[in-house]
Amino acid sequence: VDCLVVQLHRVGEQLEQTNSQRMNQLFYLLRDGFLLQEDLSSMTRLLLLEILEFRASGWTLTDTAHKYYY
Repeated sequence: VDCLVVQLHRVGEQLEQTNSQRMNQLFYLLRDGFLLQEDLSSMTRLLLLEILEFRASGWTLTDTAHKYYY
């Protein structure tokens, strides 16, 4: 999950522009994983939540969100 999040920070916006339908599918899976998987570590949940919020805010984090996650 850590590697996925790092890569999405780097190229997520370009992937979104290239194929938004596939990105929607990926993020549905990430959201469901965050919400439905009971055995995820707290760090994994934090990473998933952060990348979901990152995309939802237009591939940028607000100062408040950045302080929360980092």
